[in-house]
Amino acid sequence: MNIVKDIFIFLKSPTTAGRIRLQTLGFVKTGLACYLLMMLTIFFVGIIVISPLSYFGLMPEKSKMDLILQKVVIIAVVGPVCEELIFRLPLIFTKRNLLIAIVLLVFLLNKSDIPRAIVLSIVIIGVGLFLLYYKKFRITEFLENVWKNHYTFVFYIFVLLFACIHITNYRDLSFIQYCLTPLIVVPQLIMGIFFGYTRVRYKNGLIISIFMHICLNSLSLLFAFRLNPDS
Repeated sequence: MNIVKDIFIFLKSPTTAGRIRLQTLGFVKTGLACYLLMMLTIFFVGIIVISPLSYFGLMPEKSKMDLILQKVVIIAVVGPVCEELIFRLPLIFTKRNLLIAIVLLVFLLNKSDIPRAIVLSIVIIGVGLFLLYYKKFRITEFLENVWKNHYTFVFYIFVLLFACIHITNYRDLSFIQYCLTPLIVVPQLIMGIFFGYTRVRYKNGLIISIFMHICLNSLSLLFAFRLNPDS
């Protein structure tokens, strides 16, 4: 099936049924095809949405950073892997997947204070194991039903959360810019849709989404170096 048609069919009603396992050649071809489609979509949507926002001075300024080697590795590799584990891993529901995502998110939100991050992560692991594995609470059963009966909602909530968290890439946002967050982060919305599609549609899709995410961030870093070689 044509991949563009397949993506549209999937996005109308996301489902974990009928997942495909790709061999090496298919893995590479699918990953590259999805990556190119995503970049083209971001480009055209950027012209329609981001350009007018920039013209009217509504795009906030991105947070500045010195691109030292450590940050390059974090942005190009560590960041994409962590974000995929947080926002794409739980798209296929298992207790382990959900717990890994929550613990990693808690750790990263508190990474400025490592001892605190470690303590909170341990607490979350303990509480999570108790709530998810103690059958009398029936939390796992409830979550399984949500994933089964309301999967479209689950899928697009993860897409939205992934996009909105990237508003933290900007600084000194005004009230109106906060209100325009869904428009400002529209490239990340598109990324979340494509990454989510590859994660759910293919049995080895998590690796594809990580691969695409690393490629995208690495390309962004190359542009940053070109624009500011001194960094």
